Amino acid sequence: MSNERKVHLIGNAHLDPIWLWRWQEGCGEVLQTFRSALDRLNEYPDFVFTCSSASYYKWVEEIAPDMFEEIRERVKEGRWVPVNGWWVQPDCNIPSARALPARHSIRSSTTTKNSAEYAKPHITWTLSATAECFLSS
Repeated sequence: MSNERKVHLIGNAHLDPIWLWRWQEGCGEVLQTFRSALDRLNEYPDFVFTCSSASYYKWVEEIAPDMFEEIRERVKEGRWVPVNGWWVQPDCNIPSARALPARHSIRSSTTTKNSAEYAKPHITWTLSATAECFLSS
């Protein structure tokens, strides 16, 4: 058994696209962030990126189909890892026991066939400025 330790650094975008902005501005931030992530993936062959929220992927699918296809290719390569399962990242500061599973299930009923294919997460996490937690399936 080796005593070597490995550190994994994975790029992540924590976006709140409709928190203080109109949705159009938030959508623009998502598109710019995803473009930047794809550029980093092209520059660095060992780079891995992750982002949550099925709504982001649906926006990209509808507005920038070429980018959507690029993301799908990176997902197949294992270099873009969809996480979460929420439609948007929730505020988990004071949730009820019934609210979190209900919010989580909304994704499956609101994504399209294409977006469901690549936005289905294998890891569920919730990052929030006020309450951080991590869940792995």
